[in-house]
Amino acid sequence: MVRDNGLASLWLRNIPTNSNTQVEPPAEVHFSGLRFTPDSNYFYFNRSDPGNPDLFFLYRAPLLGGTPQKLLSDVDSNITFSPDGKQFAYMRHDDPERGKYQLLIHSVEAGTEKVLVSGPTSENLYDPAWSPDGRTIICQMYDFANGLIRLVAIDGTTSQRKIIYSSNERIFFKASWLPDGSGLLGLVREQNTNFTRNQIGFISYPQGVYSPITRDTNSYSDLSVAVSGHIVATVQNEPHWNLQVMPAGGSEDQVRQLSLVDQGTNFTWTSDNKLISDHANVLNVVNLSSGDKTQLTGQMTGGEPWLCAPKGDIVFLKFSNGTQTIWRIDSSGANLKQITNGKQDTTPICSPDGKWVYFLDRSGESKVERVPIDGGQRQVISDLPFSGAADISPDGKIVAFPTLEHSGERKERLALVEPGADKPARVIDFERSRAGLLRFARDGKAVVYPVRENGIDNLWSQPLDGSKGKAITNFRAERIYDFHWSLDGKQLALVRGHTDADVVLIRDQQPQPQ
Repeated sequence: MVRDNGLASLWLRNIPTNSNTQVEPPAEVHFSGLRFTPDSNYFYFNRSDPGNPDLFFLYRAPLLGGTPQKLLSDVDSNITFSPDGKQFAYMRHDDPERGKYQLLIHSVEAGTEKVLVSGPTSENLYDPAWSPDGRTIICQMYDFANGLIRLVAIDGTTSQRKIIYSSNERIFFKASWLPDGSGLLGLVREQNTNFTRNQIGFISYPQGVYSPITRDTNSYSDLSVAVSGHIVATVQNEPHWNLQVMPAGGSEDQVRQLSLVDQGTNFTWTSDNKLISDHANVLNVVNLSSGDKTQLTGQMTGGEPWLCAPKGDIVFLKFSNGTQTIWRIDSSGANLKQITNGKQDTTPICSPDGKWVYFLDRSGESKVERVPIDGGQRQVISDLPFSGAADISPDGKIVAFPTLEHSGERKERLALVEPGADKPARVIDFERSRAGLLRFARDGKAVVYPVRENGIDNLWSQPLDGSKGKAITNFRAERIYDFHWSLDGKQLALVRGHTDADVVLIRDQQPQPQ
């Protein structure tokens, strides 16, 4: 896949000749799950339609050229072929029943399907990989009770499940079998790097013993193993992201770079006009004048900081022993206090009066909840499924978050909930397709989010009264990950940048038997 000026196109590259052939022309779509058939006559891919990046359709295209054929809708994973190529497996979440998943087996010739296993969202399976002997499908599962992840081996005939690997130190995902069935290669995020880089690792089968393959400073995405087992194709990423500040309402020429950050860096303003970022998953206080950083929490893994006015405390995520909970700390780094005790609590935001912390519990159906700032009884504020970042209005009366319809077009919409009010949420359409996090405007009359056009992100303000929105920045390059206005509304800080990506081949250099 090649993305240029915001448009994605699909290409085939012949490795021996270094020649490229375009399969799908540039369009405002997203691709995922590229797979060749075992006989190499076809390849399959998932693609969204323009304007709806959340619903993927499965396509098949002849390797030697021809029009791609749409086969299935609402495909939520890669597909994985049986060794004979007559069947493939894939995941579908929240369809036909919200809060449940299905692992489906599809017959290539007959077009029929059967459910191999199903279960609740809290036990979702991901990244299916069919074994070379055709007997087993390996899936990833988040292990909220015992650790970070499990690898689950599912018998393709009886549907019986067996855990072959579990860890609270690393996340192992996008598994690919070695051709001899001796184990699986996959992408790995380690706790010893604060989960900031994807490396490549190996898990033996059926022993479940882990061994690292790469130990470098790169970060990889996607993985494919050649039929020989001696070549791996992967995508090597080189991030170029910055924490920046500018006058509110200013131009791109007034942007000032503060520091280099990771792509997924979140931050918050402090009461004394500094910034706290979670670069490298460690909380850092950033001096606005010099850009210098000092660690707020030592080497403790923490992220997604949010200011709780009026006291000036910071709420954030703390990861420890396979669980992720919300904690509070003051601006000096003292008075650390745990607020929630869940398994996978995330995305904390404070109410303007500092009395409540709103958050998302990802160990179940991903519902928005709230808890008192000192801890206590959790309250679910909406049963609507959550599909992005939330924010609370300046007057504390409305919580806004994206929600995804799991029927029909599977379209993302904006939910507006009044906590404590005995009335249903108001759900409205996004005026423009959202390309990032969501924040309330300073006056509380609109929500603001990035929109992407020709590969460039700008902030779009959408009024809640239904009047026409408008762009409030005019950047000429880069994408936006996070953004916040200062407490006085005079400055706007952002995380902006891009990531360069290249397909690379990693070859096994060990001597082979003659």
